[in-house]
Amino acid sequence: MSEIGYRTAVADPERALEDLQARETETAKLLADIREQIKMVNRILDTQRCWAEKFGMDPEPEDDHPSPDEPSKINQTTKVVSIAPLSSAPPPRRVQVLRLLSQDPSYWWKTRDIAEALAIDNQKSLRVLLGQLARKGELIKTADAWFRYNDGTSIPEPESASVAADEGAAM
Repeated sequence: MSEIGYRTAVADPERALEDLQARETETAKLLADIREQIKMVNRILDTQRCWAEKFGMDPEPEDDHPSPDEPSKINQTTKVVSIAPLSSAPPPRRVQVLRLLSQDPSYWWKTRDIAEALAIDNQKSLRVLLGQLARKGELIKTADAWFRYNDGTSIPEPESASVAADEGAAM
C-alpha cells in the first residue's frame, strides 16, 4: 500500500480522503477476518487442551485438515465462517456424563439421577449411552443398573445392587 503524498492530497483533497477511507474500510475488513481466525484457532486450542486434560490424549484429527507436513492453505483472502463460542453450545452428552461421574468416582448413580443432574429429558437415550460407556470400560455398571466412573479402584456396590446380587445368587 502506498501512502498518499502531500502534493497528491493538496492537488485533490477530496479524492485523497476517499482513497484513505476506502483503504481504512478494506483494512478494517481484513482485521475483522484475522480476529475471527484468531477466535477459531483459540477455540480449537481450548478444545484440544480440555480433551487432553480429560482423556489424556489429543483428539483424532479429521481427514480434511492438512497434516503438519502440508503447507498451510490459509491466506489473507480466506474467509472464516463465524463459529458460535464453545460456551454457547453444551459439550457432547458423553462428555457431560463423564465429567459428572468423574467428580466423585466412588459415588454410584442411577440413570434417573444422572438425567436429573444434567437436565436430560430422554432417559432412554441416556441409558443407551451409559451402556455404551460401560461396555467401553469408562463406567462400571451393576446388574441392577447402578453406574459409577471407572477410575480403576475397587469400590463396593451400592446396597440395593449387592442385595439384588445376593438374592440372584441364592436362587
